[in-house]
Amino acid sequence: MRSIPLSAFLCLCALPGCATPEAPSQDDPAAEEAPSFLPYSDDGRTVSSVTPERYLGLWYEIATTGSFQQGTCVGTTATYSPIDADTVEVYNRCLRGDLDGPVSEITGTATATDSSFSRLLVDFGFGFEAPYDIVELDGSEGDAPYAFAGVSSFEGGQLWILARRPVLDAGIYEALVERFEDRDYADPRGRLQMTPHAPEEAE
Repeated sequence: MRSIPLSAFLCLCALPGCATPEAPSQDDPAAEEAPSFLPYSDDGRTVSSVTPERYLGLWYEIATTGSFQQGTCVGTTATYSPIDADTVEVYNRCLRGDLDGPVSEITGTATATDSSFSRLLVDFGFGFEAPYDIVELDGSEGDAPYAFAGVSSFEGGQLWILARRPVLDAGIYEALVERFEDRDYADPRGRLQMTPHAPEEAE
């Protein structure tokens, strides 16, 4: 039952696309130079620290390991909005079946478990909370929103690759997959599936 909130939550992070994997786009401006990543926390479980203001806003699901409950979702996005210093609203949206399918959406909350803001618990009203660990993150400096992220739940049991646009440069995607592999998550390369998005969104 634990996978239910995750599927709900990670419509950003969550509801996955069910298309055959294909190479990400080479056209993302974020790929003009080699990607940098935030350092890890002392225990290596997540990134060391997240600036919440840079993480808020709209994210597109680029790829996910998915779950049975998520298997019919495409065009998946998640939007994060502040509630208070420790909690954000999570609004997940996807299309069921195909890109012309009906909208499926859910709203919940994500609460930071420590001051790093890299470890959160997500609640969609199902009677329990699901872990949401930000394990990889855009390491660029400044105040601009983070451009890409890697998220894990249940120690790699479920994984997501997220970006601010519905396309992600192949080099960044490959770097994220390799870093998942370096963490000894179970077969991330084989389990991750690309999430389809409408062509006009990528323009």
